[in-house]
Amino acid sequence: MPFSDKVLGWTALACSLVSAANAQFMQQGFKQVGTGGVGSSLQGSSVAISADGNTALVGGPSDNQNTGAAWVFTRSAGRWEQQGVKLVGGNAAVNSNQGSAVALSADGNTALIGGPMEGSALGAAWVFARSSDGIWTQQGGKLVGAGVDGFAQQGAAVALSADGNTALVGAPGSLFGGTALVFTRSGGSWSQQGSGLALPISSGSGSFLGASLALSADGNTAVVGGFGASDLVGSAWVFTRSSGVWTEESGRLVGTDSNPANGGTNTVSVALSADGYTALSGMGGLGTFVFARPKPSNASLSSSQNPSLFGGAVTFTATVAGGATGTLTFAVDGVNQATVPLSGSRAQFPISNLSPGNHSVVAAYSGDRTFAASTSNIVTQTVTSLGAISLWANTVVGLDQSTRLPVSLAKPAPPAGLTIYLASNDPSKVTVTPSVFIPGGRTSPNSQPMVNGINVGTVNISATALGYTPDTQSVRVTATLAFARCCVTIYSSSSQSAVLNLSAPAPSGGLTVQLYSDNTKVATVPATVTFAPHTTSANVPLTGVTAGAATIHASVLPDLADVSVKVTVR
Repeated sequence: MPFSDKVLGWTALACSLVSAANAQFMQQGFKQVGTGGVGSSLQGSSVAISADGNTALVGGPSDNQNTGAAWVFTRSAGRWEQQGVKLVGGNAAVNSNQGSAVALSADGNTALIGGPMEGSALGAAWVFARSSDGIWTQQGGKLVGAGVDGFAQQGAAVALSADGNTALVGAPGSLFGGTALVFTRSGGSWSQQGSGLALPISSGSGSFLGASLALSADGNTAVVGGFGASDLVGSAWVFTRSSGVWTEESGRLVGTDSNPANGGTNTVSVALSADGYTALSGMGGLGTFVFARPKPSNASLSSSQNPSLFGGAVTFTATVAGGATGTLTFAVDGVNQATVPLSGSRAQFPISNLSPGNHSVVAAYSGDRTFAASTSNIVTQTVTSLGAISLWANTVVGLDQSTRLPVSLAKPAPPAGLTIYLASNDPSKVTVTPSVFIPGGRTSPNSQPMVNGINVGTVNISATALGYTPDTQSVRVTATLAFARCCVTIYSSSSQSAVLNLSAPAPSGGLTVQLYSDNTKVATVPATVTFAPHTTSANVPLTGVTAGAATIHASVLPDLADVSVKVTVR
Protein backbone atom coordinates (compact mmCIF):
# COMPACT_ATOMS: atom_id res chain seq x y z
CA MET A 1 0.00 0.00 0.00
CA PRO A 2 1.63 3.29 -1.06
CA PHE A 3 2.72 6.04 1.29
CA SER A 4 0.53 9.12 0.97
CA ASP A 5 1.59 12.40 -0.47
CA LYS A 6 0.23 14.28 -3.46
CA VAL A 7 1.85 11.62 -5.65
CA LEU A 8 1.75 8.57 -3.40
CA GLY A 9 -0.78 7.71 -0.69
CA TRP A 10 1.51 9.08 2.01
CA THR A 11 0.57 12.24 3.87
CA ALA A 12 3.46 14.63 4.44
CA LEU A 13 3.81 16.91 7.45
CA ALA A 14 6.70 19.31 7.96
CA CYS A 15 7.55 19.73 11.60
CA SER A 16 10.13 20.28 14.27
CA LEU A 17 10.01 17.20 16.43
CA VAL A 18 9.83 18.51 19.98
CA SER A 19 7.90 16.79 22.75
CA ALA A 20 7.60 17.30 26.46
CA ALA A 21 8.50 14.13 28.31
CA ASN A 22 6.27 12.93 31.11
CA ALA A 23 9.40 11.85 32.97
CA GLN A 24 12.80 13.50 32.50
CA PHE A 25 15.66 11.46 31.02
CA MET A 26 18.69 11.27 33.27
CA GLN A 27 22.20 10.16 32.44
CA GLN A 28 22.72 6.57 33.49
CA GLY A 29 26.24 6.04 34.70
CA PHE A 30 29.35 7.51 33.05
CA LYS A 31 29.92 7.87 29.35
CA GLN A 32 30.68 4.56 27.70
CA VAL A 33 34.10 4.28 26.12
CA GLY A 34 35.13 0.90 24.83
CA THR A 35 38.46 -0.60 25.74
CA GLY A 36 41.00 -1.86 23.24
CA GLY A 37 40.76 1.13 20.98
CA VAL A 38 43.83 2.16 19.03
CA GLY A 39 44.35 5.84 18.39
CA SER A 40 41.46 8.21 17.91
CA SER A 41 38.57 5.77 17.39
CA LEU A 42 35.77 8.35 17.18
CA GLN A 43 33.58 6.06 19.25
CA GLY A 44 29.94 7.10 19.09
CA SER A 45 29.99 8.07 15.41
CA SER A 46 27.14 5.60 15.05
CA VAL A 47 25.00 3.89 17.69
CA ALA A 48 22.20 1.35 17.95
CA ILE A 49 20.19 -0.12 20.81
CA SER A 50 18.09 -3.26 21.31
CA ALA A 51 14.33 -3.17 21.75
CA ASP A 52 14.53 -3.65 25.52
CA GLY A 53 17.28 -1.05 25.85
CA ASN A 54 19.70 -3.43 27.55
CA THR A 55 22.20 -3.85 24.69
CA ALA A 56 23.97 -0.97 22.96
CA LEU A 57 26.23 -1.06 19.90
CA VAL A 58 28.68 1.79 19.38
CA GLY A 59 30.70 2.40 16.20
CA GLY A 60 34.22 3.84 16.07
CA PRO A 61 35.16 4.13 12.39
CA SER A 62 38.62 5.70 12.95
CA ASP A 63 39.95 3.02 15.27
CA ASN A 64 43.36 1.58 14.45
CA GLN A 65 44.25 3.84 11.52
CA ASN A 66 40.67 3.94 10.18
CA THR A 67 40.20 0.18 10.16
CA GLY A 68 37.35 0.88 12.50
CA ALA A 69 35.52 -1.24 15.08
CA ALA A 70 32.35 -1.47 17.16
CA TRP A 71 31.84 -2.05 20.87
CA VAL A 72 28.94 -3.74 22.68
CA PHE A 73 27.71 -2.56 26.06
CA THR A 74 25.06 -4.29 28.19
CA ARG A 75 23.01 -3.08 31.13
CA SER A 76 22.24 -5.01 34.28
CA ALA A 77 20.57 -3.51 37.35
CA GLY A 78 21.11 -0.05 35.90
CA ARG A 79 24.86 -0.53 35.37
CA TRP A 80 26.49 -0.54 31.92
CA GLU A 81 29.52 -2.65 31.11
CA GLN A 82 31.41 -3.53 27.93
CA GLN A 83 30.58 -7.01 26.68
CA GLY A 84 33.58 -8.79 25.25
CA VAL A 85 36.24 -7.26 23.07
CA LYS A 86 35.67 -4.77 20.29
CA LEU A 87 34.13 -6.19 17.13
CA VAL A 88 36.29 -6.00 14.02
CA GLY A 89 35.23 -7.76 10.84
CA GLY A 90 37.66 -10.27 9.40
CA ASN A 91 39.31 -10.14 5.99
CA ALA A 92 39.23 -6.36 6.11
CA ALA A 93 41.74 -3.90 4.71
CA VAL A 94 43.18 -0.94 6.50
CA ASN A 95 41.01 2.16 6.16
CA SER A 96 37.74 0.18 5.95
CA ASN A 97 36.11 2.53 8.49
CA GLN A 98 34.12 -0.26 10.15
CA GLY A 99 31.54 1.23 12.51
CA SER A 100 30.59 4.11 10.23
CA ALA A 101 27.08 2.67 10.52
CA VAL A 102 25.75 0.05 12.93
CA ALA A 103 22.45 -1.76 13.56
CA LEU A 104 21.09 -4.22 16.13
CA SER A 105 18.28 -6.74 16.00
CA ALA A 106 15.41 -6.25 18.42
CA ASP A 107 16.73 -8.87 20.85
CA GLY A 108 20.25 -7.42 20.65
CA ASN A 109 21.78 -10.74 19.53
CA THR A 110 22.62 -9.77 15.95
CA ALA A 111 24.87 -6.82 15.07
CA LEU A 112 25.45 -5.36 11.60
CA ILE A 113 28.53 -3.16 11.09
CA GLY A 114 29.17 -1.12 7.95
CA GLY A 115 32.62 -0.30 6.57
CA PRO A 116 32.11 1.94 3.53
CA MET A 117 35.82 2.40 2.72
CA GLU A 118 36.67 -1.31 2.64
CA GLY A 119 38.46 -2.36 -0.55
CA SER A 120 39.24 1.12 -1.82
CA ALA A 121 35.72 2.37 -1.06
CA LEU A 122 33.92 -0.59 -2.57
CA GLY A 123 32.67 -1.06 0.97
CA ALA A 124 31.30 -4.02 2.92
CA ALA A 125 29.34 -4.98 6.00
CA TRP A 126 29.92 -7.57 8.69
CA VAL A 127 27.46 -9.54 10.82
CA PHE A 128 28.18 -10.63 14.38
CA ALA A 129 25.99 -12.93 16.47
CA ARG A 130 25.88 -13.28 20.25
CA SER A 131 25.67 -16.70 21.86
CA SER A 132 23.63 -17.52 24.95
CA ASP A 133 26.73 -17.02 27.11
CA GLY A 134 27.34 -13.52 25.76
CA ILE A 135 30.14 -14.32 23.32
CA TRP A 136 30.19 -12.41 20.02
CA THR A 137 31.49 -14.05 16.86
CA GLN A 138 31.46 -13.03 13.22
CA GLN A 139 28.74 -14.82 11.27
CA GLY A 140 29.95 -15.73 7.82
CA GLY A 141 32.19 -13.63 5.62
CA LYS A 142 31.84 -9.95 4.93
CA LEU A 143 28.74 -8.92 2.99
CA VAL A 144 29.61 -7.52 -0.42
CA GLY A 145 26.93 -7.13 -3.04
CA ALA A 146 27.31 -8.93 -6.35
CA GLY A 147 27.61 -6.63 -9.35
CA VAL A 148 28.37 -3.54 -7.26
CA ASP A 149 31.08 -1.45 -8.80
CA GLY A 150 33.84 1.04 -8.04
CA PHE A 151 33.39 3.41 -5.14
CA ALA A 152 30.04 2.06 -4.00
CA GLN A 153 30.79 2.64 -0.29
CA GLN A 154 28.71 -0.30 0.82
CA GLY A 155 27.99 0.02 4.53
CA ALA A 156 27.64 3.80 4.57
CA ALA A 157 24.25 3.07 6.11
CA VAL A 158 22.89 -0.21 7.50
CA ALA A 159 19.64 -1.53 8.98
CA LEU A 160 18.36 -4.81 10.41
CA SER A 161 14.89 -6.29 10.72
CA ALA A 162 13.64 -7.00 14.23
CA ASP A 163 14.50 -10.70 14.00
CA GLY A 164 17.92 -9.94 12.54
CA ASN A 165 17.30 -12.09 9.47
CA THR A 166 17.14 -9.27 6.92
CA ALA A 167 20.01 -6.82 6.50
CA LEU A 168 19.90 -3.66 4.40
CA VAL A 169 23.22 -2.18 3.32
CA GLY A 170 23.44 1.22 1.63
CA ALA A 171 25.83 1.77 -1.28
CA PRO A 172 25.34 5.46 -2.20
CA GLY A 173 28.45 5.65 -4.39
CA SER A 174 27.38 2.91 -6.76
CA LEU A 175 27.09 3.97 -10.38
CA PHE A 176 23.83 5.39 -11.71
CA GLY A 177 22.66 6.93 -8.46
CA GLY A 178 23.46 4.47 -5.68
CA THR A 179 21.65 1.44 -4.36
CA ALA A 180 20.75 -0.50 -1.22
CA LEU A 181 21.58 -4.18 -0.99
CA VAL A 182 19.44 -6.75 0.78
CA PHE A 183 20.88 -9.81 2.48
CA THR A 184 18.90 -12.52 4.25
CA ARG A 185 19.91 -15.13 6.81
CA SER A 186 18.84 -18.75 6.81
CA GLY A 187 20.37 -21.30 9.20
CA GLY A 188 23.19 -18.92 10.08
CA SER A 189 24.18 -18.34 6.45
CA TRP A 190 23.77 -15.03 4.63
CA SER A 191 22.94 -14.56 0.95
CA GLN A 192 22.07 -11.60 -1.23
CA GLN A 193 18.37 -11.18 -2.07
CA GLY A 194 17.82 -9.65 -5.49
CA SER A 195 20.14 -7.27 -7.30
CA GLY A 196 19.58 -4.31 -5.01
CA LEU A 197 17.08 -1.53 -4.40
CA ALA A 198 17.87 0.96 -7.13
CA LEU A 199 16.13 3.48 -9.36
CA PRO A 200 15.90 3.50 -13.15
CA ILE A 201 18.97 5.09 -14.71
CA SER A 202 16.85 7.92 -16.09
CA SER A 203 15.65 9.02 -12.65
CA GLY A 204 18.36 7.76 -10.30
CA SER A 205 21.45 9.55 -11.57
CA GLY A 206 23.11 11.59 -8.86
CA SER A 207 20.68 10.54 -6.14
CA PHE A 208 23.25 8.87 -3.84
CA LEU A 209 20.55 6.35 -2.99
CA GLY A 210 21.46 4.38 0.13
CA ALA A 211 23.11 7.25 2.00
CA SER A 212 20.43 6.69 4.65
CA LEU A 213 17.98 3.86 5.09
CA ALA A 214 15.58 2.14 7.48
CA LEU A 215 13.70 -1.17 7.71
CA SER A 216 10.37 -2.09 9.22
CA ALA A 217 10.38 -4.67 11.99
CA ASP A 218 9.31 -7.48 9.66
CA GLY A 219 11.90 -6.45 7.09
CA ASN A 220 9.32 -6.13 4.32
CA THR A 221 9.35 -2.34 3.94
CA ALA A 222 12.46 -0.27 3.32
CA VAL A 223 12.84 3.50 3.15
CA VAL A 224 16.00 4.48 1.31
CA GLY A 225 17.25 8.07 1.27
CA GLY A 226 19.23 9.88 -1.41
CA PHE A 227 20.38 13.41 -0.64
CA GLY A 228 21.37 14.52 -4.14
CA ALA A 229 18.61 13.74 -6.62
CA SER A 230 18.69 15.54 -9.97
CA ASP A 231 16.66 18.48 -8.66
CA LEU A 232 19.11 18.86 -5.73
CA VAL A 233 16.21 18.46 -3.31
CA GLY A 234 16.91 14.86 -2.42
CA SER A 235 14.27 12.29 -1.68
CA ALA A 236 13.37 9.06 0.00
CA TRP A 237 12.07 6.07 -1.85
CA VAL A 238 9.95 3.23 -0.50
CA PHE A 239 10.49 -0.40 -1.45
CA THR A 240 8.33 -3.31 -0.34
CA ARG A 241 8.99 -7.04 -0.38
CA SER A 242 6.51 -9.74 -1.32
CA SER A 243 7.49 -13.41 -1.65
CA GLY A 244 11.15 -12.40 -1.69
CA VAL A 245 10.75 -9.86 -4.50
CA TRP A 246 11.37 -6.16 -3.87
CA THR A 247 9.35 -3.50 -5.71
CA GLU A 248 9.65 0.27 -5.65
CA GLU A 249 6.42 2.00 -4.76
CA SER A 250 5.31 4.60 -7.28
CA GLY A 251 6.78 8.05 -6.72
CA ARG A 252 9.13 9.39 -4.08
CA LEU A 253 8.80 11.04 -0.69
CA VAL A 254 9.52 14.77 -0.99
CA GLY A 255 8.19 17.28 1.51
CA THR A 256 5.83 19.88 0.09
CA ASP A 257 8.14 22.81 0.87
CA SER A 258 11.51 21.22 0.14
CA ASN A 259 13.65 23.79 -1.62
CA PRO A 260 17.43 23.75 -2.00
CA ALA A 261 17.36 27.56 -2.02
CA ASN A 262 16.39 27.38 1.65
CA GLY A 263 19.82 26.00 2.46
CA GLY A 264 19.08 22.34 3.00
CA THR A 265 18.27 19.15 1.14
CA ASN A 266 15.65 16.60 1.92
CA THR A 267 16.56 13.12 3.14
CA VAL A 268 19.91 13.46 4.81
CA SER A 269 18.51 10.89 7.24
CA VAL A 270 15.48 8.58 7.37
CA ALA A 271 13.64 6.51 9.94
CA LEU A 272 10.72 4.06 9.77
CA SER A 273 8.27 2.86 12.40
CA ALA A 274 8.27 -0.82 13.30
CA ASP A 275 5.02 -1.41 11.44
CA GLY A 276 6.32 0.35 8.32
CA TYR A 277 3.53 2.91 8.10
CA THR A 278 5.23 6.08 9.38
CA ALA A 279 8.46 7.45 7.92
CA LEU A 280 10.70 10.39 8.81
CA SER A 281 12.84 12.29 6.35
CA GLY A 282 15.43 14.69 7.77
CA MET A 283 16.16 17.85 5.72
CA GLY A 284 19.73 18.48 6.82
CA GLY A 285 19.18 21.52 9.00
CA LEU A 286 15.74 22.76 7.99
CA GLY A 287 13.52 20.35 9.89
CA THR A 288 11.91 16.99 9.40
CA PHE A 289 9.09 15.68 7.24
CA VAL A 290 6.75 13.01 8.54
CA PHE A 291 5.11 10.74 5.98
CA ALA A 292 2.31 8.33 6.80
CA ARG A 293 0.40 5.78 4.77
CA PRO A 294 -2.88 4.13 5.73
CA LYS A 295 -2.54 0.92 7.65
CA PRO A 296 -4.42 -2.15 6.44
CA SER A 297 -7.84 -2.37 8.05
CA ASN A 298 -8.45 -6.05 7.18
CA ALA A 299 -12.24 -6.04 7.15
CA SER A 300 -13.76 -9.46 7.84
CA LEU A 301 -17.36 -10.65 7.91
CA SER A 302 -19.20 -13.42 9.73
CA SER A 303 -22.81 -14.63 10.04
CA SER A 304 -24.61 -15.39 13.28
CA GLN A 305 -26.27 -18.44 11.72
CA ASN A 306 -25.50 -20.12 8.42
CA PRO A 307 -27.55 -21.79 7.04
CA SER A 308 -30.59 -20.02 8.41
CA LEU A 309 -34.34 -20.63 8.20
CA PHE A 310 -36.38 -18.51 5.87
CA GLY A 311 -37.97 -15.65 7.80
CA GLY A 312 -35.50 -15.95 10.67
CA ALA A 313 -33.25 -13.07 11.68
CA VAL A 314 -29.57 -13.28 10.75
CA THR A 315 -26.97 -10.83 12.08
CA PHE A 316 -23.85 -10.13 10.05
CA THR A 317 -20.86 -8.84 12.03
CA ALA A 318 -17.99 -7.02 10.33
CA THR A 319 -14.73 -6.33 12.14
CA VAL A 320 -11.73 -4.18 11.23
CA ALA A 321 -8.37 -3.40 12.79
CA GLY A 322 -8.41 -2.09 16.33
CA GLY A 323 -8.63 1.67 16.61
CA ALA A 324 -10.25 2.20 13.21
CA THR A 325 -13.13 4.65 12.87
CA GLY A 326 -15.63 5.25 10.11
CA THR A 327 -18.44 3.12 8.70
CA LEU A 328 -19.14 -0.27 7.18
CA THR A 329 -21.57 -0.68 4.31
CA PHE A 330 -23.28 -4.06 4.04
CA ALA A 331 -24.42 -5.33 0.64
CA VAL A 332 -26.51 -8.37 -0.23
CA ASP A 333 -26.31 -9.72 -3.77
CA GLY A 334 -24.63 -6.52 -4.92
CA VAL A 335 -27.23 -4.18 -3.46
CA ASN A 336 -26.26 -1.92 -0.53
CA GLN A 337 -28.54 -2.53 2.45
CA ALA A 338 -27.22 -0.40 5.30
CA THR A 339 -24.28 1.78 6.35
CA VAL A 340 -23.42 1.30 10.01
CA PRO A 341 -20.93 3.32 12.13
CA LEU A 342 -18.12 1.37 13.74
CA SER A 343 -18.33 0.71 17.45
CA GLY A 344 -15.31 -0.87 19.06
CA SER A 345 -13.86 -1.87 15.67
CA ARG A 346 -17.00 -3.69 14.56
CA ALA A 347 -20.46 -3.11 13.12
CA GLN A 348 -23.53 -5.33 12.90
CA PHE A 349 -26.34 -5.62 10.38
CA PRO A 350 -29.46 -7.73 11.15
CA ILE A 351 -31.81 -8.86 8.38
CA SER A 352 -34.80 -11.22 8.33
CA ASN A 353 -36.25 -10.93 4.84
CA LEU A 354 -33.75 -12.94 2.80
CA SER A 355 -35.49 -15.20 0.31
CA PRO A 356 -34.75 -18.94 0.16
CA GLY A 357 -31.49 -19.80 -1.61
CA ASN A 358 -27.92 -18.55 -1.52
CA HIS A 359 -27.03 -14.89 -1.03
CA SER A 360 -23.65 -13.16 -1.34
CA VAL A 361 -23.05 -10.79 1.57
CA VAL A 362 -20.07 -8.44 1.83
CA ALA A 363 -19.05 -5.46 3.98
CA ALA A 364 -17.02 -2.48 2.75
CA TYR A 365 -15.04 -0.37 5.24
CA SER A 366 -14.87 3.37 4.47
CA GLY A 367 -11.34 3.96 5.78
CA ASP A 368 -10.14 6.91 7.88
CA ARG A 369 -6.99 9.01 8.30
CA THR A 370 -5.10 6.07 9.79
CA PHE A 371 -6.59 2.97 8.19
CA ALA A 372 -7.17 2.22 4.52
CA ALA A 373 -10.53 1.25 3.08
CA SER A 374 -11.02 -2.47 2.63
CA THR A 375 -13.61 -5.00 1.56
CA SER A 376 -14.38 -8.06 3.63
CA ASN A 377 -14.52 -11.67 2.62
CA ILE A 378 -17.75 -12.75 0.91
CA VAL A 379 -20.15 -14.72 3.08
CA THR A 380 -22.46 -17.02 1.13
CA GLN A 381 -25.58 -17.07 3.27
CA THR A 382 -27.81 -20.08 2.69
CA VAL A 383 -31.49 -19.56 3.51
CA THR A 384 -33.51 -22.77 3.81
CA SER A 385 -37.24 -23.12 3.24
CA LEU A 386 -39.05 -25.98 5.01
CA GLY A 387 -41.96 -25.78 2.61
CA ALA A 388 -44.48 -23.43 1.04
CA ILE A 389 -47.75 -21.97 2.34
CA SER A 390 -50.72 -21.50 0.00
CA LEU A 391 -53.78 -19.25 0.39
CA TRP A 392 -56.98 -19.45 -1.64
CA ALA A 393 -56.71 -16.92 -4.45
CA ASN A 394 -59.11 -14.11 -5.37
CA THR A 395 -61.51 -14.49 -2.45
CA VAL A 396 -64.62 -12.26 -2.53
CA VAL A 397 -66.58 -11.45 0.60
CA GLY A 398 -69.69 -9.34 0.95
CA LEU A 399 -69.78 -6.15 2.93
CA ASP A 400 -70.61 -6.98 6.55
CA GLN A 401 -70.19 -10.67 5.69
CA SER A 402 -67.63 -13.38 6.52
CA THR A 403 -66.20 -16.28 4.56
CA ARG A 404 -63.46 -18.88 4.90
CA LEU A 405 -60.00 -18.34 3.45
CA PRO A 406 -58.49 -21.80 2.93
CA VAL A 407 -54.79 -22.18 3.80
CA SER A 408 -52.62 -25.24 3.17
CA LEU A 409 -49.03 -26.51 3.09
CA ALA A 410 -47.24 -27.97 0.09
CA LYS A 411 -46.04 -30.84 2.28
CA PRO A 412 -47.15 -32.16 5.69
CA ALA A 413 -46.42 -30.15 8.81
CA PRO A 414 -43.64 -31.38 11.12
CA PRO A 415 -44.57 -33.82 13.93
CA ALA A 416 -45.05 -30.99 16.46
CA GLY A 417 -47.42 -29.21 14.11
CA LEU A 418 -47.13 -25.71 12.68
CA THR A 419 -48.72 -22.36 13.53
CA ILE A 420 -49.39 -20.11 10.56
CA TYR A 421 -49.83 -16.41 11.17
CA LEU A 422 -52.20 -14.35 9.02
CA ALA A 423 -52.42 -10.58 8.63
CA SER A 424 -54.39 -8.04 6.60
CA ASN A 425 -52.60 -5.05 5.14
CA ASP A 426 -55.75 -2.95 5.75
CA PRO A 427 -57.86 -4.10 8.73
CA SER A 428 -60.22 -1.18 8.12
CA LYS A 429 -61.49 -3.11 5.10
CA VAL A 430 -60.86 -6.78 5.95
CA THR A 431 -59.97 -8.57 9.15
CA VAL A 432 -58.69 -12.13 9.31
CA THR A 433 -58.22 -14.85 11.92
CA PRO A 434 -54.75 -14.07 13.42
CA SER A 435 -53.42 -17.62 13.30
CA VAL A 436 -54.30 -21.24 12.61
CA PHE A 437 -52.63 -24.46 13.69
CA ILE A 438 -51.92 -27.34 11.32
CA PRO A 439 -51.44 -30.62 13.17
CA GLY A 440 -48.30 -32.69 12.53
CA GLY A 441 -48.44 -34.79 9.39
CA ARG A 442 -51.29 -32.77 7.90
CA THR A 443 -51.37 -30.07 5.22
CA SER A 444 -54.39 -28.06 6.39
CA PRO A 445 -55.88 -26.92 9.73
CA ASN A 446 -58.93 -28.47 11.39
CA SER A 447 -60.72 -25.16 10.96
CA GLN A 448 -59.88 -22.72 8.18
CA PRO A 449 -59.37 -19.01 8.97
CA MET A 450 -62.15 -16.50 8.41
CA VAL A 451 -62.08 -13.14 6.63
CA ASN A 452 -64.59 -10.42 7.48
CA GLY A 453 -65.70 -7.68 5.08
CA ILE A 454 -65.56 -4.37 6.96
CA ASN A 455 -65.52 -1.89 4.08
CA VAL A 456 -65.58 -2.13 0.32
CA GLY A 457 -62.20 -2.46 -1.36
CA THR A 458 -59.41 -4.94 -2.00
CA VAL A 459 -56.74 -5.89 0.52
CA ASN A 460 -53.84 -8.37 0.73
CA ILE A 461 -53.81 -11.19 3.25
CA SER A 462 -50.40 -12.72 4.07
CA ALA A 463 -49.70 -16.09 5.67
CA THR A 464 -46.28 -16.69 7.28
CA ALA A 465 -44.45 -19.25 9.40
CA LEU A 466 -40.77 -19.36 10.36
CA GLY A 467 -38.83 -21.34 7.78
CA TYR A 468 -41.66 -21.51 5.24
CA THR A 469 -42.16 -19.63 2.01
CA PRO A 470 -45.12 -17.31 2.67
CA ASP A 471 -48.06 -16.55 0.46
CA THR A 472 -50.07 -13.39 -0.12
CA GLN A 473 -53.49 -13.26 -1.81
CA SER A 474 -56.09 -10.58 -2.38
CA VAL A 475 -59.52 -10.43 -0.76
CA ARG A 476 -62.17 -8.15 -2.24
CA VAL A 477 -65.12 -6.78 -0.30
CA THR A 478 -68.14 -5.92 -2.40
CA ALA A 479 -71.81 -4.93 -2.15
CA THR A 480 -74.67 -3.96 -4.48
CA LEU A 481 -76.09 -0.53 -5.17
CA ALA A 482 -79.65 -0.04 -6.55
CA PHE A 483 -81.97 2.88 -7.02
CA ALA A 484 -85.42 2.29 -5.47
CA ARG A 485 -87.14 3.33 -8.74
CA CYS A 486 -86.09 3.00 -12.33
CA CYS A 487 -87.44 6.40 -13.38
CA VAL A 488 -88.03 9.79 -11.82
CA THR A 489 -89.98 12.77 -13.22
CA ILE A 490 -89.31 16.31 -12.01
CA TYR A 491 -89.96 19.86 -13.20
CA SER A 492 -87.35 22.32 -14.38
CA SER A 493 -85.97 24.62 -11.75
CA SER A 494 -87.12 22.20 -9.02
CA SER A 495 -85.50 19.46 -6.92
CA GLN A 496 -86.43 15.98 -5.85
CA SER A 497 -84.64 13.03 -4.26
CA ALA A 498 -84.07 9.55 -5.59
CA VAL A 499 -83.50 6.78 -3.02
CA LEU A 500 -80.27 4.79 -3.43
CA ASN A 501 -80.12 1.46 -1.60
CA LEU A 502 -77.08 -0.57 -0.38
CA SER A 503 -77.24 -4.36 -0.07
CA ALA A 504 -75.56 -4.32 3.39
CA PRO A 505 -75.27 -1.80 6.20
CA ALA A 506 -72.64 0.86 5.52
CA PRO A 507 -69.42 0.50 7.52
CA SER A 508 -68.82 2.44 10.73
CA GLY A 509 -67.09 5.22 8.82
CA GLY A 510 -69.92 5.52 6.32
CA LEU A 511 -69.69 4.88 2.58
CA THR A 512 -69.28 7.56 -0.06
CA VAL A 513 -70.66 6.95 -3.53
CA GLN A 514 -69.65 8.87 -6.68
CA LEU A 515 -72.50 10.43 -8.72
CA TYR A 516 -72.73 12.04 -12.14
CA SER A 517 -75.32 13.09 -14.73
CA ASP A 518 -74.84 12.21 -18.38
CA ASN A 519 -76.68 15.42 -19.37
CA THR A 520 -76.11 18.26 -16.97
CA LYS A 521 -78.10 20.65 -19.24
CA VAL A 522 -81.22 18.67 -18.25
CA ALA A 523 -80.55 17.48 -14.68
CA THR A 524 -77.69 17.71 -12.15
CA VAL A 525 -76.65 15.83 -9.02
CA PRO A 526 -73.91 16.45 -6.41
CA ALA A 527 -70.53 14.76 -7.00
CA THR A 528 -71.03 12.32 -4.09
CA VAL A 529 -73.51 11.07 -1.59
CA THR A 530 -72.63 9.30 1.65
CA PHE A 531 -74.40 6.44 3.39
CA ALA A 532 -74.47 7.14 7.09
CA PRO A 533 -72.83 4.43 9.27
CA HIS A 534 -74.82 1.21 9.49
CA THR A 535 -77.55 2.46 7.10
CA THR A 536 -78.70 0.85 3.86
CA SER A 537 -80.23 3.81 2.03
CA ALA A 538 -79.33 7.37 1.08
CA ASN A 539 -81.21 10.18 -0.67
CA VAL A 540 -79.70 11.45 -3.91
CA PRO A 541 -80.72 15.11 -4.60
CA LEU A 542 -81.85 15.70 -8.22
CA THR A 543 -82.22 19.16 -9.75
CA GLY A 544 -84.12 19.82 -12.98
CA VAL A 545 -82.54 22.36 -15.32
CA THR A 546 -84.51 22.31 -18.60
CA ALA A 547 -86.99 19.98 -20.16
CA GLY A 548 -85.50 16.75 -21.45
CA ALA A 549 -84.09 13.40 -20.35
CA ALA A 550 -80.92 12.50 -18.41
CA THR A 551 -79.45 9.44 -16.69
CA ILE A 552 -77.97 9.66 -13.20
CA HIS A 553 -75.17 7.19 -12.37
CA ALA A 554 -73.94 5.98 -8.95
CA SER A 555 -70.87 3.78 -8.27
CA VAL A 556 -67.90 3.03 -6.03
CA LEU A 557 -65.43 1.89 -8.67
CA PRO A 558 -63.89 -0.59 -8.97
CA ASP A 559 -65.61 -2.28 -6.04
CA LEU A 560 -69.31 -1.41 -6.49
CA ALA A 561 -70.73 -1.57 -9.99
CA ASP A 562 -72.38 1.39 -11.67
CA VAL A 563 -76.18 1.70 -11.30
CA SER A 564 -78.47 4.35 -12.83
CA VAL A 565 -81.87 6.00 -12.73
CA LYS A 566 -83.59 7.79 -15.64
CA VAL A 567 -84.73 11.35 -15.00
CA THR A 568 -87.36 13.18 -17.10
CA VAL A 569 -87.59 16.94 -16.69
CA ARG A 570 -90.75 18.78 -17.74
